Amino acid sequence: MKPVKGNEIREAFLSYFEKQGHARVASSKLVPDNDPTLLFTTAGMVQFKDTFLGLEKRPYSRATSSQKCVRAGGKHNDLENVGFTERHHTFFEMLGNFSFGDYFKKEAIHFAWEFVTKDLGLPKDRLRVSVFETDDESAEIWHKQEGVPKDRIVRFGEEDNFWAMGDEGPCGPCSEIFWDQGKEVDGDRWLEFWNVVFMQYNRKNGVLTPLERPSVDTGMGLERMCTVMQGVESNYEIDLFTDLIKATHAYFENSLKHKIDLGNRENLCATRVIVDHLRSTSFLIADGVMPSNEGRGYVLRRILRRAVRFGHKLGIRDPFLEKIYPALEASLADVYPELSQRKSYILDVLKQEEVKFFETLDRGIELLDDAMKKGENSLAPDTVFKLYDTFGFPFDLTELIAQERGIKIEMNKVEELLSKQQEMSRASWKGSGAEALPNSVKEWQSTLKTTPKFYEASKTESKVLGIESTDTGSWIALDPCPFYAESGGQVGDSGKLVDKSGKTFLVSTCKKVADGLLALRIEGPCSLKVGDIVSAEVDDARRTKIRANHTSTHLLHASLRKYLGTHVHQAGSFLDDTRLRFDFSHNKSVSEEEKQKIEDWVNEQIQGAHKVTIESMSHKDATAKGAMALFGEKYGDTVRVVDIEGTPSMELCGGLHVANTQDIKRFKLIKESGVSSGVRRVEAVSGTALEDYLQEEITQKLKRVSTLNEEIFALQLSQPLPNLEKASAEENLKVINTYILEAEEKIQTKKKELKKQEDEAFREKVMSQSSDIAEDFAYKGHTLQLLAFEDSIAIDKLREIVDQARSKAAKDKVAFMALSKLGFFVSKTNESSFPISEFRQLLVAEQKFKGGGDENKAQGKVPPELNFASLKEWLKSKQNA
Repeated sequence: MKPVKGNEIREAFLSYFEKQGHARVASSKLVPDNDPTLLFTTAGMVQFKDTFLGLEKRPYSRATSSQKCVRAGGKHNDLENVGFTERHHTFFEMLGNFSFGDYFKKEAIHFAWEFVTKDLGLPKDRLRVSVFETDDESAEIWHKQEGVPKDRIVRFGEEDNFWAMGDEGPCGPCSEIFWDQGKEVDGDRWLEFWNVVFMQYNRKNGVLTPLERPSVDTGMGLERMCTVMQGVESNYEIDLFTDLIKATHAYFENSLKHKIDLGNRENLCATRVIVDHLRSTSFLIADGVMPSNEGRGYVLRRILRRAVRFGHKLGIRDPFLEKIYPALEASLADVYPELSQRKSYILDVLKQEEVKFFETLDRGIELLDDAMKKGENSLAPDTVFKLYDTFGFPFDLTELIAQERGIKIEMNKVEELLSKQQEMSRASWKGSGAEALPNSVKEWQSTLKTTPKFYEASKTESKVLGIESTDTGSWIALDPCPFYAESGGQVGDSGKLVDKSGKTFLVSTCKKVADGLLALRIEGPCSLKVGDIVSAEVDDARRTKIRANHTSTHLLHASLRKYLGTHVHQAGSFLDDTRLRFDFSHNKSVSEEEKQKIEDWVNEQIQGAHKVTIESMSHKDATAKGAMALFGEKYGDTVRVVDIEGTPSMELCGGLHVANTQDIKRFKLIKESGVSSGVRRVEAVSGTALEDYLQEEITQKLKRVSTLNEEIFALQLSQPLPNLEKASAEENLKVINTYILEAEEKIQTKKKELKKQEDEAFREKVMSQSSDIAEDFAYKGHTLQLLAFEDSIAIDKLREIVDQARSKAAKDKVAFMALSKLGFFVSKTNESSFPISEFRQLLVAEQKFKGGGDENKAQGKVPPELNFASLKEWLKSKQNA
């Protein structure tokens, strides 16, 4: 029976290629590992990029996969087309078969034709193929080997039939298979669904270099294949979408209490946008991307807000994506279990962003109303752009409201502003790559190989294979190399090299150039030469502290999941010899009680003396065993499993660890904070580094104690000095912190008492003076009472004086002005019609006052040279003005 449903077609494809000797490889994350050239994973070959380049070895030479892909930013950006065409999506699945120097054109073409015509049963007379315009070899294989008539083989140029992953990287000519949808179809008659790329070149700086081992990369869009097999014209009519669309309609109709007219093109497109965007946003969040205002997070937020905007168009005013999510989970969770594993977290992030954007829409409408109140017949482009860029207010909604009110918008100028902003965004986005090595060092990968020995040794006799000097130091390749290269959040080892003469060269770090090739950073002048033999020595004391912090990170991760929930996953980390930092998915701050429980549990495991075992095994076996993969890490098919026996911590990790948890000695959380929406960060210290940290904290806190004691003495308070005779630095630090809290509280209480006394004394003084100094003046028939104090009274006190005077004269028609050397304040009773705004302008123009206000009050500064007697004379001169 022919496979027809989406899940059946996916499985048929993978099973076919498994029978042809291909290893079935799981989809990689939507965030490319250590690749600064890509925003998201856009094709099945992305995870095999280094394999194609010969930089990475895998235990197989043929592979097949179903890869999650997102195209919504950078070079591959389909976002604005989504929902309005039959084929565009932000998220899609790419089925692929790959050869890494194994088979090439003959086999790739045969596999494609056999699967399509036999396994899927598509009639040959409705198929056409294309080749690159100069690729005679492929055209001949299609004709002679597979029997495709020449009149069904077409040739296209580079734009259509030459594939590249990005501006740089593996590339080559391609050959495509097309399905004839029939003359009667509304749209493109010929639907391309299969693309086999013959990887022959590596493009670098615009130059094509032949690959040593030509390879094959095939992509078949699952959604397009479903369209063909299910006999529909649109991707949105296939089963992978129809269940989602039904769930969307059911929820909307229940919420709105009426049916949605899908005969209306706008309603149909809005529904398509929503279901597509639910797919992409859910998978992006599951893979660790969080909404933010830059990079990947900005694209995610934009997709999310686009979905909400189209829900708003349909009349929805409350969060709705979580209501549709169960249909997505039912459709794809069997293939992509992360949709169920991280369900609660995904729903939390979706709802949080929806609530935020609905509020933004309401705020945007208010701002738009204010901008339009001026009564002009056009709306400034920068106002429209600000509404979009700052508040996320959609252009089309702005246009619609403006249209209803007969106001024009120069959208071409708005688009110019948008274009400039996008250019700036592209220029500033740095991708996911780590700090770059010099290009000359990267080129070593084609000629040099080193033997990493950091798991086995911390000191080796090594040969210098390569050296590259820069203005500030040198990069060196050694064989073998005992230094650990910066990876997985762990810093690179430091240490020294000693040549045969005893001369020492300091190593500051170690970085990975490629698989089996490490580079050491030497600070300062370096006289070493290629071929020299050196003693390579890692700083063991520093490495010991790093080991403790790395194993502590694993225990911390397990503790966070235990006390905060299994939605917690790593979202980034960094650790060195001084401390560790761990970012994780969580939607609210961690309470003091939770922090204490998390810290206590980690210390319990440390004191429990649990053995730490490390075992290498296949990725499949590690997953089956329950090992957790860390976000952002790239794993090969053979992985290291770090198991802290007797605890729930078992992770895939290439880092360095202690042999037993008791070697860590002690662990302490020192800080918890927010990183971005839905991501929190904790910082901690462990091992011998903890004692160093505590001593430094004590030193800094004692400086604070000294400052507080000076304040205590000045305020004539008594406070017992802290007793620092406890057994440990940690206990002493607790004593100091308690002392500081108590001292600060006493000081604040005393200052409040003094302030209260000062305010009461001030009021008594002012009240006793006010009746003596009050003078009435007339201005345009209105009464102004002047209270002039030849003291330095601040404006807030002047306001208080006027408020008191006004409350006593509530029913009188009078205005009050309090004046001092520091400023003025004017206000009036409700019965008075004194023209305050006009009077303030007169003070500014003729008396050099500065300030602002409205018809009810005004305040500001007075000129330094102000003479009170002269001011009163001036006021008298205005009595008959």
